[in-house]
Amino acid sequence: MKRILYIISGLILLFLMGACRKVINVDLNSASPKYVIEADITNGIGPNLVKITRTKNFSDDNTFPGVSGAVITISDNAGNATILTEVSPGYYNTSGITGVPGRTYFLSIKINNETFNASSIMPAPVNFDTLYVENFTQLKDTTKIANAVFLDPAGVKNYYRHVMYINNKYVKELFVNNDDLNDGNLINMSIFSGGDDKIQKGDSVKIEMQCIDEYVYKYFSTLSQTISQNSAAPTNPVNNIQGALGYFSAHTIQVRKLKVNI
Repeated sequence: MKRILYIISGLILLFLMGACRKVINVDLNSASPKYVIEADITNGIGPNLVKITRTKNFSDDNTFPGVSGAVITISDNAGNATILTEVSPGYYNTSGITGVPGRTYFLSIKINNETFNASSIMPAPVNFDTLYVENFTQLKDTTKIANAVFLDPAGVKNYYRHVMYINNKYVKELFVNNDDLNDGNLINMSIFSGGDDKIQKGDSVKIEMQCIDEYVYKYFSTLSQTISQNSAAPTNPVNNIQGALGYFSAHTIQVRKLKVNI
């Protein structure tokens, strides 16, 4: 009798296990591809660069080919204008216009039947005083950190982005800040990275300091937050381009370099 009960119990358990099995279809919605525009104009020698790619669906591969055939114009509120030349698929540049602090710059991009516009005001430059590297030790782990030192102008809203190169290799981490808590003070901006981009003794380090406008700051700030959260479904960063993703930045640049000897 007990054996029969065991057999019946086993059959019931197998039935319940089978009944609980269900194929779950995960709906990864396909979104319409959008253009991604990265555009810069600076007060440097140039050339000024615009890069255009397109987004892909979740199931597609992780390559983003450039978008060719765009007609791109950069102009300013002083009456200057230039048309960019495509130098490789998705990459366009020009040396026909140089940024001047205080001017407003306008970007116009036409791709097939679509037009995308953006504007950006080039801020006044802030002097990049000093670059140095120091050792920072925490829990017996020592990391080398680059430091950018500059005096923030008092009574003026300022937004900064720092771009790091190690041995001429671009470091992907984003370093942006503002002067909300440091208006008029001497700012020491710590710039460091991890993984394969750690600073080592003997490395050549280059820091490009950019004075950016408020909307470009918001773009890179929200992008940095999205990346740090490692979100599976990140929100689009705040941007200044109508109808597309990305940014248009009119900014000043100053560069400092050094050889790490510690």
